[in-house]
Amino acid sequence: MSTFVGRSPQVESRTSPHWSSRYQDSKESKALAEKLKTLCLEEKLSAALIDGQGS
Repeated sequence: MSTFVGRSPQVESRTSPHWSSRYQDSKESKALAEKLKTLCLEEKLSAALIDGQGS
């Protein structure tokens, strides 16, 4: 977790200035991580469904 939080602000600050300050809130970053994980899973599931229907 510490590496994730420590690494992200540098990368994100170039594109979007308020990212780094948002990452200070561990609750928010944890919620964001969960949201991203859910999105990833949903994407994989829908891709698998589409692949199954296509073939």
